[in-house]
Amino acid sequence: GKKPDQLLSIRDGKDPQHYQFFLSINKAGSSCKGELKGEMVMSAPNKGLFSQNGDACQVVFQFSKNSVQVTEQGSCGNHRGMKCSFNDLYTRRKAN
Repeated sequence: GKKPDQLLSIRDGKDPQHYQFFLSINKAGSSCKGELKGEMVMSAPNKGLFSQNGDACQVVFQFSKNSVQVTEQGSCGNHRGMKCSFNDLYTRRKAN
């Protein structure tokens, strides 16, 4: 099948408060490409935050039962094209 326009992959981190994530956008036919990977820290049972020293980009991950709402806070333009953002609702897919 065709690759999804956007992908959010989350893996366990060093403890239950930390997760490794990989966020990728590549909207076909546009200059909208970007990726961001790093560590999110759970600030609440259903909420994670990515922030890194020296990086103006912060991202909030709001977890629901079958989806994750991704919201940029601050400037993430150094990780992606200027015409787009990581802000979106990412639906959980069953692992193959």
